[in-house]
Amino acid sequence: MNIKRIFLFAGVLCIITPLVLFAGGTKKTGKKAEEVTGKGEYANKILHPYTTLENEYFKMWGQGAKEATEALGYEDLPVLNEGDTDKQVSQIETMVSAGVKIIDNVSPDSSNIASIAKLCQKNQVYLVNNHEDPDWLTPPAIGDYFAVQTFADNYGYGYQMAKLLFDKIGGKGKVLHISGWPGNLPDKFRTMGLKKALKEYPGIELLASQPGKWNRVDARKVMEDFIVAYPEFDAVFGQNDDVAIGAMTACEEAGIHVPITGIDGNKETMEYIKEGRIYAVMSQHPGWHSGWSTVMAYDAAHGWKPSIAERILQFDGTIITKDNVDWYYNLMWGKDKLPFDWKKMSRVLHPDDWDVQNRVKPLDPRDFFADMPKPEGFTLPKGYGEGYKEDYDRVKKMYEEHYKSKALQPSS
Repeated sequence: MNIKRIFLFAGVLCIITPLVLFAGGTKKTGKKAEEVTGKGEYANKILHPYTTLENEYFKMWGQGAKEATEALGYEDLPVLNEGDTDKQVSQIETMVSAGVKIIDNVSPDSSNIASIAKLCQKNQVYLVNNHEDPDWLTPPAIGDYFAVQTFADNYGYGYQMAKLLFDKIGGKGKVLHISGWPGNLPDKFRTMGLKKALKEYPGIELLASQPGKWNRVDARKVMEDFIVAYPEFDAVFGQNDDVAIGAMTACEEAGIHVPITGIDGNKETMEYIKEGRIYAVMSQHPGWHSGWSTVMAYDAAHGWKPSIAERILQFDGTIITKDNVDWYYNLMWGKDKLPFDWKKMSRVLHPDDWDVQNRVKPLDPRDFFADMPKPEGFTLPKGYGEGYKEDYDRVKKMYEEHYKSKALQPSS
């Protein structure tokens, strides 16, 4: 190990040490533990690279990842990159060198995902990636160690929340849109969903759209400028919860009270919904998502081999309004632990009676990336040809049948 690597390794240890909870050894299920983990210092840990603990979404993400990891008999290894994609790659390189064999990844954007996936493939490290993905990149294009790519239904979220907001103002009126981070994949799809809804509501006029960069400070400034430029408006479509909170703050300071929506489902936002200060949000269940993707990474490392249609998956969210906010708040924050049976999600531990505990379906990349230009000379891996439709239908039915626990579904 050269001097540069030594200093990098020491720096990453300083970052992760306060976050790591040592919870026990490797669960010896399926493959022998030594075959999965190797013999490095961090071989009995599951690595969770993500952005920050300053955002409520990622606090929930970290909680779900930790609970699932410990339930599976591993130790949780969270590493924060604070939005720096190069730093994230360096962190992962260091942890792989130290023996990590299972990674459940979230990147700030899609720019480093191909590099991370190739690194994992080269070093035989099992990877599940979440949210971000370069246009038209599929796990089979990298190899077997890039097990699964997951997405929230951001197109559906944008569409559903826009319709809900438009209906709230009677199907006609003037709407302002504060988006997320330009170029970010979830941001693109949520905006596409909004545009689809606008086509169905001719009485709605979209006055303006500006990026709030996923945070309340930038969103508040955008909203303040909007209020000056467009003093007459009827609603605000926020691309996530922090954007909605920033818009809410600016509106309230100006004495304006209009329906505002967001997407995420964070704890703080629940209070604003209860108070009527934010109309509704779409919860994309970060705690469930991180735990579920952790379980899939564990399963891949212990012998589960997803078929071609199962290697890109998408899941549902839940709309939260004043009508069901108490139910959701108690579900997620009423107890010390999240309401999920992590072991029961495992295809390895429960091969016959596994329960995904949310609505999940396969994604055909030809549909998902249909509006994205293909790279020059691009072709999909051969698995997406003959036989893919049959596998897609099989996987879709299988996940419907294995959605048993309805904890994320309102009781009434």
